[in-house]
Amino acid sequence: MRHRSRQALPLVLSLVLVSGCGRFTRTKECRALSKTVNENHTAVGALADAAAPDKKAIAEHYARTAERVRTMEFSNPSLEKAAEDYATLMEDTALALDTDREMPPRTDGKPRPRPSFAVVPRRERTLVARINALCESP
Repeated sequence: MRHRSRQALPLVLSLVLVSGCGRFTRTKECRALSKTVNENHTAVGALADAAAPDKKAIAEHYARTAERVRTMEFSNPSLEKAAEDYATLMEDTALALDTDREMPPRTDGKPRPRPSFAVVPRRERTLVARINALCESP
């Protein structure tokens, strides 16, 4: 009996380590995404609080944030999709703020309407809640 338990111990330890490593990986990915999102809020808040906010500078910051999020890698497909959606929101925000910025073409060749800045806060709250739920799930 003791011999079997010694044989099973490495298997149990490897299962714990493998499942635990996945959680550690996701935690690391979530922290990196959270840091990027929070840095964006801090920087945009400082730019927006200026006496005369520069919409082009704010738009450029949103566009750079989208690029940063798009370069991140995620092991969880749902988290990857949520981060992609967040990057798209940042790009749409940049387009809404900077009317001189060229609209990227749609894949179907139809003209793309300029996003409205009015919907940004609601969309962002929804996305952040989705990302938080994914990061907090077991």
